[in-house]
Amino acid sequence: ILFREGSVDPDTYVLALPIYGQQSWLAVLVYIGGLSAATSMVIFEVVAMSTMVSNDLILPMLLRFRSSFRDDLSGVILFLRRGIILGLLMLGYLYYRLIGESHTLVSIGMISFAAVAQFAPSILLGIYWTQASRRGAMGGLLAGFLVWGHTLLLSSFAQSGWIAHRFLSEGPWG
Repeated sequence: ILFREGSVDPDTYVLALPIYGQQSWLAVLVYIGGLSAATSMVIFEVVAMSTMVSNDLILPMLLRFRSSFRDDLSGVILFLRRGIILGLLMLGYLYYRLIGESHTLVSIGMISFAAVAQFAPSILLGIYWTQASRRGAMGGLLAGFLVWGHTLLLSSFAQSGWIAHRFLSEGPWG
């Protein structure tokens, strides 16, 4: 209502409102609050992801070859998690530099939310449908992620100029 269409980036509405009302102290407070929330979300998610990757992917492989390590793996695990944290942060920064600049925060959030939403049918059907099978759940997840990848992820690549728009309009084989 206050701003003409396209005059303010939708990601900055919360900052633009106090500036529009000439309340610079409130704009600074909003900025500090947003910065602190964004920082805490990044820290929480990266630590959670590093724990999941180390516990579910790397540690099972390490435990198979445990004879080559000493009995106390705490130092190795800590080193691995720190490396995973650094790798995840670098991947996020790489995504931002290569693709994220051409998208608003809302569109990146939609791509992420749609990826996570792929798990909902298999989780809900797994809880309530007793005849559901693992093969069916994996097939549904694979099909959903293929559709997600083609419709959302590849379109973000096309919008960023990484692939030709023709790939989306004409398909992978023309």
